[in-house]
Formats: sequence, C-alpha cells, structure tokens
Amino acid sequence: MRDRRYPIVDRERRLVLSFAFFDHAGAARDLPLTNRPRVPSPFRAPLTFQIAELFQIDRGKIDQVEAVLNTTPYGMRSDIRDPR
Repeated sequence: MRDRRYPIVDRERRLVLSFAFFDHAGAARDLPLTNRPRVPSPFRAPLTFQIAELFQIDRGKIDQVEAVLNTTPYGMRSDIRDPR
C-alpha cells in the first residue's frame, strides 16, 4: 500500500473515506492460506490497483467497508505531491 490519503473524516456520521495504491508484482505463483493448502495466485503479471474505500466506524472499530478498485498500469504514480 502506498500514497494513502484520508480526505474525509466525518466524526458525526462515523465515516472515513480513503484512497491508496496497491502494487502487485505478479511474482508469487501461489499463496498460502491459513485454513487450506496453497492456492494459485490470481495475479500473473504486474499490476496496480487504485483503491477508494469508505469505512463506517462503530465503537472505535471498522463496522462496514465499501470499496471501489480500478486497475492501473503497474507502479502508476499518484498525483499527490509531497509538500515538504
């Protein structure tokens, strides 16, 4: 995960909107699971997901999540500029 942003935090409605990029190198051929044998990886080539997620918080814990993923070229840069 990289370039994480939390542009909206609504304390009254207990909602948090986040954006991030998730890079998959596509190098892993299979994945270990805790409850069964390894399974084939669905990612056979490098790709990046651009992710938007809306979290609902209840009593300090995540209660619900709505997410939208968009596939982008691997390593795509964010338009975020470091203000430092």
